Amino acid sequence: MNPILTTLRAIELRAERAIDHELQTMMQEILALRTSLVLGERSEADSLLIKLDRLLSAHTTRADGASTPTPATSSGSLRAMECRQSPDIVYQASFFDPQFGSLEDVIAASSFDCAVQAAFSRLQEDIDCTVDASWSHGRGRLEVQTLDGIIIASVQAAPATVVAVHPSIVQACQALRDGETILSQAQFAQALLERATL
Repeated sequence: MNPILTTLRAIELRAERAIDHELQTMMQEILALRTSLVLGERSEADSLLIKLDRLLSAHTTRADGASTPTPATSSGSLRAMECRQSPDIVYQASFFDPQFGSLEDVIAASSFDCAVQAAFSRLQEDIDCTVDASWSHGRGRLEVQTLDGIIIASVQAAPATVVAVHPSIVQACQALRDGETILSQAQFAQALLERATL
């Protein structure tokens, strides 16, 4: 069997029992992998992304304000890292091909309003579509569909994760903010070489 499809099937099986953080990690893995896939594999990846997105939304609705779990670690490596906390939730605006329904892009926004505006601004002006929107447990959800029922844009809340940032990444980013371009480029290059330990 195709190793890519085998990997996607394994992710799909794990997804049924995964927590929010794991689902988000799976989605990031698939998005990173997606650019190197051929058309058939990409279609499978897009379908799985949609399924993971819906699982994550279902978890978010059930959680109703539960805190986001911190990634567990068996070593002390996280203690050496700086943890960056995002707001409690972010909104993901996802964009799909109007003909095939394949995922084309995902952006994050700080509020439902911003995500909806981003979704509407990306729609083709001449496309006929319908909107299905809801507000539940203090969170919004929206889907824009073609008249054939193909989802072309969606907005949903996602729990923001605590991101553990490796010290070498923190130093490189700080050097860049301080205007030390050459130094920061060298630090980014070093962090890239050391990414197995990140």
